[in-house]
Amino acid sequence: EKSFSKILSGTNFSAQSFSSEVSSLHFETEETICDSDNNFSFANSSVQTWSELDEISSNFPKDKVSGGIFLYPRQSKLIVHLLQTLVNQLEEKRESENTLHVCETGYGNGHSASLFLSVSKVEVTTFDKFDRSYQMASLQYLQKKYPRRVREVKGNSCKTLPSYNRGEIPLNRNCDFLHGSSLCSSDNIDLIEGSECGTILTSTAMTSIKDGVVYFGSKKGQWEILRNRECISNITCFAEDEHILEKDYVFGKRGTVMHHEFCFAINNGKCSKKGDSEYKKNCESKMTAGGIAFESLCQKAQVLSPLPFL
Repeated sequence: EKSFSKILSGTNFSAQSFSSEVSSLHFETEETICDSDNNFSFANSSVQTWSELDEISSNFPKDKVSGGIFLYPRQSKLIVHLLQTLVNQLEEKRESENTLHVCETGYGNGHSASLFLSVSKVEVTTFDKFDRSYQMASLQYLQKKYPRRVREVKGNSCKTLPSYNRGEIPLNRNCDFLHGSSLCSSDNIDLIEGSECGTILTSTAMTSIKDGVVYFGSKKGQWEILRNRECISNITCFAEDEHILEKDYVFGKRGTVMHHEFCFAINNGKCSKKGDSEYKKNCESKMTAGGIAFESLCQKAQVLSPLPFL
């Protein structure tokens, strides 16, 4: 087993370097997912898809890749762990609808979508403008690799998500896991409002949780709004190990030392537009039924969320 801190510490970092290391790792149980050095591993050979996605985008040099989930190895591994846990719960309940539906904003070059799809019985709906030259080629690649498991909603997420919440864009099912990673200033809020109680939310591509647009850096930060409106509970935030960018991205230049942070939270149903009053009344039991405790994961990597604005 390899240590991810050894992989990252003092090294340059890209999707290719991360995926090549990930392919040799194995998945551990929730109890052993973090060791004493705050390192953990998971089995995900499909993450090799990242290098193939990078090869596709390299054929379209006009548009740079923004960044991606590959810059967040700890968040990637936690997401896989949580998705696999949720899938296992579905199988244990022997539910007829035994697939997990991930809704994400900001497709980018498909790195996060392919990460979700690497977990069996996960389906993905991705909201994005798809206005970069490489995006449709990478999407078609994923749709061929994972038939009938990934679909796209084209357009500005600030408009398409509210349309989905109003029922104007039929997805045939609710979102079970939420990933916000677009340039829309309301996508995380819309994702919460359009999902049911107990749905997990996480956001990527922000350097710090003090970011003023997405996280807690201003009164207009989306997570700050969700927290103040008491829309989400169990907010737990983590820091990534320091790493150096190996190439230029839209939101970071080669050689930049990155100190990424991210959070997870649960939709507590108070702001959800899904479900009737009786469903929301029983929300607390739904939130605890899954038995997923973010605060028990990777405690040494956890960081406190900023205090609320007065």
